[in-house]
Amino acid sequence: MTAFTIHASKDGETIETVLMGPTMAVAKARTLSKSGWQVHVTDPDGRVFQPDKFDQLLSFDHIPPPIKF
Repeated sequence: MTAFTIHASKDGETIETVLMGPTMAVAKARTLSKSGWQVHVTDPDGRVFQPDKFDQLLSFDHIPPPIKF
């Protein structure tokens, strides 16, 4: 898994949280956003995802189908 960083700010306070999977990062970021925080998530390549683009992050959590022999 790769690390995703949540950047959030509210009332002069800033926090950063690093999570290893995009699903957990999106869940945490959405919770913060609903609580009034200004939030964005960065992926391991430094791309920035605003709340309206969080669904794009979930494509990183794709598990390939098992290999059949």
